[in-house]
Amino acid sequence: MQGHDVRAEALVVRPIVSPALVGCERHLATLDRALEAARAGAGQAVLITSEAGIGKSRLVAELRARAEQLGCVLLQGACFESDRAFPYAPVLDLVRTLAAGQPTEAVAAWLWPAAPQLVRLLPELADRLPGVVSAPALDPEAEKRRLFQAVGQLVARICGRSASAARLRGPALGR
Repeated sequence: MQGHDVRAEALVVRPIVSPALVGCERHLATLDRALEAARAGAGQAVLITSEAGIGKSRLVAELRARAEQLGCVLLQGACFESDRAFPYAPVLDLVRTLAAGQPTEAVAAWLWPAAPQLVRLLPELADRLPGVVSAPALDPEAEKRRLFQAVGQLVARICGRSASAARLRGPALGR
């Protein structure tokens, strides 16, 4: 094929991602301190926010790579614009993603005793947790407390096995 530029095609097919973080030293230092504090047992939460295209995802990817090198267990939940009607989408996605990547025995060990509350919100977990009965429905405010308590128990059980970092992001997080 004459005139075909393979290099130009490669640029369209595979986006270029800079291996270097430019101008993010201060932010990365803050994230490194939070990661070290979390590894030392002092839980951390960090909100990363700015306009689109600034490099939030790249910054978090760098933190993720550093945490993995240190042997941390990484928990990640995400949501999309369509999840705005479901306020806890990133929290539930975190649990769903964790369960999907683990053997049934590990899922059962991590989710117990919070399994009945989590099965109520994520019915697909029932297939992986035979014998677990969904918790009864509560009013919305009580459901929210129950969800956060169940996820807190889950994270605490996982953290008991190794250092951890958790990342929740997306438009539905604060709703």
